[in-house]
Amino acid sequence: RSSARTAGLKGLRRLALVVRKRGTGECFRRPFWAWWPVCGAAVALSGCLGSIDGEPPSEGPRLLAEGESWSAKGDGPGAFVPDASVLVGPDAGAEPDGAMPAEPDAGVGPGPEPSPVRDPVPAGAHCEPVAYFGAARTALEDEVLRLTNQHRAAGASCGSEGTFGPAPALSMNAALRCAARLHSLDMDTRNFFAHTNPSGVTFDQRMTAAGYTWGYAGENILKPVLSAAAMVDAWMNSPGHCRNIMDAGFVDIGVGISTGNATQDFGRRL
Repeated sequence: RSSARTAGLKGLRRLALVVRKRGTGECFRRPFWAWWPVCGAAVALSGCLGSIDGEPPSEGPRLLAEGESWSAKGDGPGAFVPDASVLVGPDAGAEPDGAMPAEPDAGVGPGPEPSPVRDPVPAGAHCEPVAYFGAARTALEDEVLRLTNQHRAAGASCGSEGTFGPAPALSMNAALRCAARLHSLDMDTRNFFAHTNPSGVTFDQRMTAAGYTWGYAGENILKPVLSAAAMVDAWMNSPGHCRNIMDAGFVDIGVGISTGNATQDFGRRL
């Protein structure tokens, strides 16, 4: 370990790039290390045809062998915080001095609880665990898509991966959104950070299980959850992840953001 790496721990990310094409049975990986600060937080990114695997332990950076990932426990500093109700003003909600509580109208009770609104993922048992992430998180995912398409429209230089001209906008696909959400939630629940989960299920297998018949597929992951702009900027500043975002071969995307992880699943159907 060099002193520069030890001193720069909070800017260290590991990227492992993977792309898979239907029928080839091949998955190409190119691991490398990159250093850059992102909002003062340690951000780990990973991509299949764009991936950053593993955040190093706090005692110092650790070089991971190919196929190995490091597990971290606990929420990151940018973890999603659910909405909370607040009272405004010093006497908000208080009864005036001497006032009697209002009597409820006779025969009138509280109305029925509104039914929860299902998020835009496919119906069925497979996607049910991620069907009610809520409006705030859905909006964050949509903003990641908007910023991703903004970069595609402009074209971009992806460093060692080359320069990419403008590409058509990606469409949010419900099945890919389900796959991305399930993977982010799984990384939260089982405390890992990788494209292949501890059960050995790969990113393309997750897409298929969600109902997406892919011919070309890729994935970016990131932790912790930050603003949409900060997450997309982090991916764009990594050559491999940038390439996934700019790849004109992709036409669909699913964005899934859990408490501590974000996933972009890219695809083109057969």
